[in-house]
Amino acid sequence: MCVIIDMDTLSRVFDPKNKEHSEFKPVLDWIKGSKGRIVYGGSKYLSELENANRYLIILNEYRKAKKAIKLDSDKVDQKQQEIEGIIQHSDFNDTHIVAIIIISGCRLLCSMNSKHYPFFQDKRYYPKKFGKISIYRGYTDKKMFLSRNVKRLCKRCREENR
Repeated sequence: MCVIIDMDTLSRVFDPKNKEHSEFKPVLDWIKGSKGRIVYGGSKYLSELENANRYLIILNEYRKAKKAIKLDSDKVDQKQQEIEGIIQHSDFNDTHIVAIIIISGCRLLCSMNSKHYPFFQDKRYYPKKFGKISIYRGYTDKKMFLSRNVKRLCKRCREENR
């Protein structure tokens, strides 16, 4: 059972000093306290992480604890290139997130980038019968982390990563 954390929310999830941390603490609690895992990968995401070294260290620690899954960068990068051939919009620079969603099968995304929500949820970019992408935007979405919802949102990812 996994979640993809967009770069714009890493500090909100992991930094207790962040003024919006309370809005995103349910994500961290779910990862720490249950079967929750973070999914990440691809050259662009890893490059962005290098610029936020603190969170790279945190994700590496979660990976060691089997609470984070680092996807094959070549697979994510290849899928990202395919998506870039489909998505023709100058305002959308998160094609790597769509690639991570597709490669992992995880349909639960934590993001505050509301202008990108229509792209994340556009069914044209996903395989048939992929299912709806759910986006955690703050505390009112904490119900997404109930077991029955997480299983529905992340079945393929869960099965592949047991």
